Amino acid sequence: MDHPILKVSSVSRHVQGRAILDNFDLTIAPGECIGLVGPNGAGKTTLLRVLANLLAGTGGTVQLADRLLDQWSRRDIASQMAVVPQSGANSDFRFSCAEVVRMGRYPHRGRWQSESARDREIADEAMEDTRTTAFAMRPITELSGGERQRVALARALAQTPRILLLDEPTASLDLSHQLQVLQLVRNLVRTKGMTVVVALHDLGLASRFCSRLVLMRQGRVVADGSPVEVLTPERLAEVYQVTALVEPDHELGGLLIRVLDACP
Repeated sequence: MDHPILKVSSVSRHVQGRAILDNFDLTIAPGECIGLVGPNGAGKTTLLRVLANLLAGTGGTVQLADRLLDQWSRRDIASQMAVVPQSGANSDFRFSCAEVVRMGRYPHRGRWQSESARDREIADEAMEDTRTTAFAMRPITELSGGERQRVALARALAQTPRILLLDEPTASLDLSHQLQVLQLVRNLVRTKGMTVVVALHDLGLASRFCSRLVLMRQGRVVADGSPVEVLTPERLAEVYQVTALVEPDHELGGLLIRVLDACP
């Protein structure tokens, strides 16, 4: 593996005595597209928030590139890493979508530096890539959940990060936009060498668009590897308590997963 861009070492996170992350280890190389999968409560969202330095672990360390994450300033972290939360782009103020996306340029400007033509150009390109240009002038408060999710992705891309952290980016989207978003993410990995860590519930989409999956349960890693290695019928029974058939999807790539029944 290349020198890691992110490294999680023995990280724990406890809430009211319960381990949300339990002595968690993960090493991420530049240019990887890693899918975090597992049932509700597995710790996927908490892990993403710890990676982004939005939550502190109660033990262990996170390293970004060549130094510990807590040695980076918040602005410098934002210049390296962008986060798209489940809630999408939310605001109590009637900012236009274009204004929200241009906020992603903040880490790249000096404290008193005004927005440049290049900032606007990068933001416009991010909106084109996410197909949000059509509602650029609409207030963010008037958008649907799925539209806000796409605007949040555009704002993240406007940060021009090396690392993109996505928490259920397809949850509020219709089928067409689910595919568009994941195709865009895969293209960013292939053409720009971006590193992506994405939490997904849909195992079929995860197997199709992620080269590596980390299967989580109760804050721990159950399996880490290629989709074929991770999503076996035995592991689906162990982690999801379902009986399932798993076979290659020769037409689209990834895996076809048919859930037959709940395990007794």
